[in-house]
Amino acid sequence: MTSATTLFKELLNVNDTIIDDIKVSKNHYDEKVLIARIHPRKGQQWKCPICGKRCKVYDQPYEERRWRGLDFG
Repeated sequence: MTSATTLFKELLNVNDTIIDDIKVSKNHYDEKVLIARIHPRKGQQWKCPICGKRCKVYDQPYEERRWRGLDFG
């Protein structure tokens, strides 16, 4: 059986990360939203979207990401 963590990594396409917490909450429109707190694995390197150079994740600014229900289809 697949764990919930593995399932969410696949759905959100965040396989190189660690999921700290997952919860369902309501937004300001009273709609249910999924909130996932994640962080990169130690030593993980991502490609810079501006220059294309690979750099450590801690060099990149924190950015909140949101997934819509349509993104899962």
